[in-house]
Amino acid sequence: MNLSTHHNQHPGNTKKDEGPLRTDKLLSLLGGNVRFELIRHLAQQPQSVSSLAEKLDQSIGLVSHNLRLLRQHELVDVKPNARQRIYSLSQNIRCEQADARIRLVFTLPSQDKIALDVPLPREQEASTPVPSIQVQPNPLGRHTNPAS
Repeated sequence: MNLSTHHNQHPGNTKKDEGPLRTDKLLSLLGGNVRFELIRHLAQQPQSVSSLAEKLDQSIGLVSHNLRLLRQHELVDVKPNARQRIYSLSQNIRCEQADARIRLVFTLPSQDKIALDVPLPREQEASTPVPSIQVQPNPLGRHTNPAS
């Protein structure tokens, strides 16, 4: 199965044919904090964009953009429901839940399987923003390389 097929895309979406999803591209997609959190939340249950945005404490626009990237690579599915769009994990991802962790098994077009064990989101995480890295400037206002 080619995960870069265009059959689930809307006519307005343009995407260059990148070929089938490979391990490096999958890991790159999951390397984005928002996309990884979306996958974790969708592993629990299908959800709307607004529900996901609230749980991640992110804008609907940012969440929609990241869901679009995941959908383009067929990692999530979407179904219209009245005025909402409900997202769920695609059939290319198998979920095995155990206590507070979940094993996500991704099946690539090459039939390779990649398994990730990740903690499920907890309720108290709902309002915690995605962590970021902050660099402190030196007194002169310039960043220095500690290795030099």
